[in-house]
Amino acid sequence: MDKNYKKIAITLEEHWIEVIKNGHNPLIVALQGSQNYDLAYENSDIDTKCLIMPRFNDIVFNHKPTSTTYIRYNDEHVDIKDIRLYFEQFWKQNINFLEILFTPYVLLDNKFAPYWKELTSYKEDIARFNEVSAVKTMYGMALEKYKALEHSYPTIKWKIDKWGYDGKQLHHILRIEEFIRAYIEGESFSKCLVSYPKYGKEFLLAAKKNEFSLEMAEKIANESMNIIQHMKDEFISTYSVYINNGVKTK
Repeated sequence: MDKNYKKIAITLEEHWIEVIKNGHNPLIVALQGSQNYDLAYENSDIDTKCLIMPRFNDIVFNHKPTSTTYIRYNDEHVDIKDIRLYFEQFWKQNINFLEILFTPYVLLDNKFAPYWKELTSYKEDIARFNEVSAVKTMYGMALEKYKALEHSYPTIKWKIDKWGYDGKQLHHILRIEEFIRAYIEGESFSKCLVSYPKYGKEFLLAAKKNEFSLEMAEKIANESMNIIQHMKDEFISTYSVYINNGVKTK
C-alpha cells in the first residue's frame, strides 16, 4: 500500500461525491496513474477513473454512452465512463483501463462489489486476452507521448518555455518501454506496472521532473522509441509465426 493511503482514500470519496453532483450514478471510483506505477512524488495529482451505471432513459432511448473527463478545481482528473464502454476497452487491451483492475485503491457501490470482485479474479487473463492488441496499444501510447514531448499545449506551455520539453511525457515513454519488455517476457501484468529494471525508479522520476537537458531528453526519447518499435515489430512477427504454424516461438 502507498504511504499516502489515507490521502488517496479521502480523494476517492471526494471524486465519488462530485460525480454524483454532476448527475451520474457511480459504480466504482478507482485510482489511475503514477501511484499505481510507484512513480508518484510530492507534486503528483491523484486522478481516477469512474465507471457509471447508465440511467433508465439512456438505455430506453439509446442515448450515447457517457465518456467524459471532469477536471476538478485543483486540476485532478476524473475520467467518467459508462460501464458498457469500459468492457469495450478489454477488446482493445487499453492498459490505462486494465490498470484499475489491479489497483488496491477503489471505492465501490455495495451492489456492484461482488461483480467487481469476480471480474478482478480474472484480471491477469483479461490483461492477456489479446497480447498483440495490447502491445500495439502500448506502442500507440508511446508514440502519442513522443509527439507531445515538445508540443506547447496550453497547460504545459510553461514547461516548454522553461526546458523545451515536458518531462512527464519523457518518463511515460521510458515507462512504456519497460512495460512492453516485461509484458513480452511473460511477467504478470501487476509486475509490469511497477517493474523498472533497465532505468530504475530514480531515473524515471528525474525524467519526470525535467532534470535532463533538452538535448539529452531528445536523445533518450529517440533511443527508447526505436527500442519500443523494434520490440513491437518483433513481437507481432512472432505471433504471425504462431498463427500460421500453430507453434508459438520466442
